[in-house]
Amino acid sequence: MSERPQFGKYQPTRKIRSVNTYCTVFEAIQAGLERAVELRVMNCKAREDAAGCKRFVAECKTLGELDHPSIIRVHDVGVAHD
Repeated sequence: MSERPQFGKYQPTRKIRSVNTYCTVFEAIQAGLERAVELRVMNCKAREDAAGCKRFVAECKTLGELDHPSIIRVHDVGVAHD
């Protein structure tokens, strides 16, 4: 099996699904805390407009401020590899 990509402090363990042509969801381990997380990776280089990537990060930041049992918690957001 080929080496898995590393996304900062997150090590993907398996691909769960592709959401669309730009976003892939992985099961991953958060280094340091050794906990299982869901990792959503958006391929901004495939996107024709940078505004879509900026909107994605802004939405993640907004979701990170929310705390409700019906909303998935966002623990981190960032840009890797440009």
